[in-house]
Amino acid sequence: DFYVGIAYGTYHNWCHKTSITMARLPAGIGAIGSAKARFFHPSNKIREQWPNRHDSMRVAGVLVIGKGLHSVRHKEQMCYECRIPEIDDNTIFHIVCKHFKVHTPPSTPFEDESPLTTVLHMPTESEGERVRVAALRLNTGDVEPNVSDAQV
Repeated sequence: DFYVGIAYGTYHNWCHKTSITMARLPAGIGAIGSAKARFFHPSNKIREQWPNRHDSMRVAGVLVIGKGLHSVRHKEQMCYECRIPEIDDNTIFHIVCKHFKVHTPPSTPFEDESPLTTVLHMPTESEGERVRVAALRLNTGDVEPNVSDAQV
């Protein structure tokens, strides 16, 4: 499944690009994915681990362990809480959800990310009920016009 994205531009790139974006996999506890190292917080641990490459490198194999609000760029934003295998000192990192790409979905996604596959059961009307409703709709005997011959 894919959809065509809208044309966009940034302040760095004034030409407009059109991209085809794949549908995102849902995240949840146990999801594994990747993101650019510069988007993880606390960033001091990232800079210590990769001093010269933290701005451009992509960290893979990141394990999602939760989701919550964190202050990023002076705003409270919804973030994934995760562990990075290369930094194994029990540090819990967080990253804004839109910057994280899920490669292996979890068995149970977060509630707000689960696909809408619930089918609502609509009760069916019996044939007698359909006939009764159709007769009521056609019966205009007790209907009076409520618009007068007002002049415009």
